[in-house]
Amino acid sequence: MSKTLLIVESPNKIATIKKYLGADYIVKASVGHIRDLPATDMGLDENLNPLYVDTKPDVISSLRNSAKTASQVIVMTDDDREGEAIGWHIVEVLNLGDNYIRCATNDLSKDGIHKALNSPRKINRNFVRAQETRRVLDRLVGFKVSKVTNQLLSLPSAGRVQSPALMLVVERQEQIDKFGKIAYLELELTHPGENGTWVSRLDTKRIIESGIAENYLSPLQYDDENKPKPRHIANAKFMNAIQNEVFRRGHLTVENFSQTVSKTKSHPPFTTALLLKSASSTLNLSITKTMDVAQKLFEKALITYHRTDSTNFEPDSIKLIRDFISKWQESKGSTKYLSPKVNRFKTGDSAQEGHEPIRPTNFNLDINTIHDPIERSLYQLIFCRAIASQMSDAEFYKTEVVLDSGFAIGGIPVKFITTGRVQTFDGWMVVNKELADLEEHNVKTLEQTIPDLFKDQSIQVLNSDVLKRQTKPPSRYTEASLVTELERKGIGRPSTYASIFKTLYSRPYIKTDNRFLSPLQNGKNLIANLKGHFQFLDYGYTVSIENEIDKVEAGHSSYESIIPKINADLDLEIESFKKAVKLNIRFCKCPNCDQESMIQKTSTKKFKYWICTTEKCETSFPDENNSPNYSYKPPEVSDYDCPKCKTQKLTLSKEKPNTSDRWYYCNKKCNFIARAIPDNTQQSNFRLESLHKCPACNKDYLAKRRVNHKELPPIWVCNDSKHCKTFIDDLNDKPDIESFNRKYQRDHTHKCPKCKTGYLQYHSKGKDCWWSCSKKCQCNISDDNGIPNFADYERKEAEKALLMDCPNCETGKLVLCQNKPKFRCSNSSAKGARKCMTFIEMNKAGQPDLEKYLQNNGDNSSHGGLNYHLCPKCKTALSMNKATHLLTCLNGHEYHARSDGSPDIDELKNLQKKPYI
Repeated sequence: MSKTLLIVESPNKIATIKKYLGADYIVKASVGHIRDLPATDMGLDENLNPLYVDTKPDVISSLRNSAKTASQVIVMTDDDREGEAIGWHIVEVLNLGDNYIRCATNDLSKDGIHKALNSPRKINRNFVRAQETRRVLDRLVGFKVSKVTNQLLSLPSAGRVQSPALMLVVERQEQIDKFGKIAYLELELTHPGENGTWVSRLDTKRIIESGIAENYLSPLQYDDENKPKPRHIANAKFMNAIQNEVFRRGHLTVENFSQTVSKTKSHPPFTTALLLKSASSTLNLSITKTMDVAQKLFEKALITYHRTDSTNFEPDSIKLIRDFISKWQESKGSTKYLSPKVNRFKTGDSAQEGHEPIRPTNFNLDINTIHDPIERSLYQLIFCRAIASQMSDAEFYKTEVVLDSGFAIGGIPVKFITTGRVQTFDGWMVVNKELADLEEHNVKTLEQTIPDLFKDQSIQVLNSDVLKRQTKPPSRYTEASLVTELERKGIGRPSTYASIFKTLYSRPYIKTDNRFLSPLQNGKNLIANLKGHFQFLDYGYTVSIENEIDKVEAGHSSYESIIPKINADLDLEIESFKKAVKLNIRFCKCPNCDQESMIQKTSTKKFKYWICTTEKCETSFPDENNSPNYSYKPPEVSDYDCPKCKTQKLTLSKEKPNTSDRWYYCNKKCNFIARAIPDNTQQSNFRLESLHKCPACNKDYLAKRRVNHKELPPIWVCNDSKHCKTFIDDLNDKPDIESFNRKYQRDHTHKCPKCKTGYLQYHSKGKDCWWSCSKKCQCNISDDNGIPNFADYERKEAEKALLMDCPNCETGKLVLCQNKPKFRCSNSSAKGARKCMTFIEMNKAGQPDLEKYLQNNGDNSSHGGLNYHLCPKCKTALSMNKATHLLTCLNGHEYHARSDGSPDIDELKNLQKKPYI
């Protein structure tokens, strides 16, 4: 019986969806886009229509085979423009025609999947065309402008969305750089209260607005919009005079005392931007990390779709949340936490509201079932935010006080003001205290308790302080605050935020310093050159383009009415930009195209060179005294076919001034290289040297290399040196392969008796000859007329078995030091984790004094060492003979072992009576 093929975007969703569908469904993934614009070409025809290429042929082949045998094909890509476009590409590539069903869901829970399957439709072509409009716009700006910036400015790229985002960072840095800090003063008084002290501050606003302190104020400054900035009292003598008079009087009088109830509404539920901001503030997660973790939570059906700009839930979701709050408050014996009416929140002007806000799919989930700590923390943040959004307001008792000093300056009474508040009902703040501390609800009211006062009451002054303050420049953007600003200005969409940062970091145009973003010099140069030349850098223009794309989605505009006009405008802007930039750049003549089109550039390795900027002319020259070196002869493509890859022509390397050596080489992927031999005395022609296959790997060729030391002969090295690592001596200008084969046969004949996997290799140094294992088992065997002396190795191993085990590492043996009356662990010469530097004194009998060592180092069993026992007869250490399972000392006394490892003294006379325990 044929089955239904259901196609999703991510393979990580397959397991989740399979849980809720029966055996009649085959679930496969497109793994994102299966078609896209080409990576190295514009990808547009003469009418500016996109020319797509297949990006995942293996996936396409698998989906085609499954679709042929399926009774029905369901396309369940993501429910947004990108997902709709991916779905359309699937339908086109699989040649499904109209024989498919389009289903979409923002919720991968069981209910969400079945709800989607019960709401089938067809691909929305308006959504697809809107996505194509955005994609082609990005391609036009990215390819055309980036080509010019790369050629003329050596700056890698510009983009329709990334460049305005970069400009925000650059402009903020410019504001900080030109900001002039101004010192000013504040006067603060301390007063007694029932539960501690409270403070009031001088009402400087009244004094400044009156004009009586004009000579004592900070200098007048203007902001970027030429509006005057607030001024402050900066004269210390003026402030000290007020302080002294207030302190001399000792009391103030209550002029006004008011108490009101204030409420703080809960936060809106998470949009993508708000999620990124909160995750950065509370969990210290980057944009990329937050989106990756949210994607995993979505694919596990723990949260709804996480790319959204809506702040209002659908009715079904509101019912789930309010039912949860209702049950929770009942368990607490309260009815006040559920908001009396459904909370609604304002959305941004450019919000599409295609998906509801982010929320958990199951509000009764046991959070301990989420094992990853970061996933659990982010899920908890989303859960708390969704629940808090439908809870009652937090209530506070707010107090405002105006105090009269009793004297005036220039006819203006000197007054002090203060505010305070006390929480009377926590409301939504009960869910998570962290939610109350986010930036969007940064309450400036002083959190202090002010006692009940009455008009004309005398208030004592306990202390007075003149506080030195300083104006602060605007803060640098963090990733989260930049996303908030992008959303506010309507730049980008939830699905593009992560890619914006990825591009800006990789160019590199920006960097982070303790979470704060600052532009690099490349970024500053790009904005300085582009600004004023291109419309896409204007924030308003970006918003208008997004609105045009929204119209395409709604069917009120078309691809054909947007793309050609923008492309024509862009071409004019590029020509104007080229003319402006060329005024500040020195050009040299290109001998190939005969135009003044060569400019100087610097490579990533800081080498200067000259390259032609004319279309389809790729002429380049190295730099010589800040001018092109026209005498330079570039590498030449020869008539030789590459013997390795058999697809490319070999290139003859360029001439170098200090050597006559030339080489034939292939591209980097093939990595073939061979010496070029002069074919006549004038060395005007070269032939390929004789080729020699590597006898070890039999895949690549040998190349002759000169050793750095001039007196040493050359050697032949395998071109695949990263993997093969074969080198052969030179004999009469040829590799001595015969000698290599003899050595290779010798070193691959004898298996290592210790590890059983490596081969013993021959070594010599002076008169000493020995064999060692090719692996890392550190086996060394003496030489016996050209072969390993296995008899000598076995004898030494038998002697070694009689030695005491090291009480520290348990794997080494205690051997006598050469020049000291001590024993050392045989692993003292090992490397890495096996190295053991245990040394033990020698006793009077010439044996390791284990009794003294154990006394000095405590009970070895406590730190994982061996539990040593001494021979009852001779008091030397006993060790287990692995062959006979008997405890044996160096003097030959043998004992059976008890279950705790101690010698069984009762069995001295009959060693064969009791088996080993």
